[in-house]
Amino acid sequence: MKHAFSEQRLLTLAEAASYCRFSNIKFKRECPVAPCFYGDSQGLYDKELIDLWVDKVSPIVENKTDWLSKLD
Repeated sequence: MKHAFSEQRLLTLAEAASYCRFSNIKFKRECPVAPCFYGDSQGLYDKELIDLWVDKVSPIVENKTDWLSKLD
């Protein structure tokens, strides 16, 4: 299933929370990514920064092994 925000870079709070599968409250509590403000926006979250944060907290990324280097 493709989400409407999958191609957008800047997300509203509700979209960012949904992207992480969090409630709005949990997203604001857990995610260190601050919203950016420009013009008269209410604050939009950069999806690429959210992705970087998820990469930092993901056990899959932490335990990544470079199997190609082990072949040498």
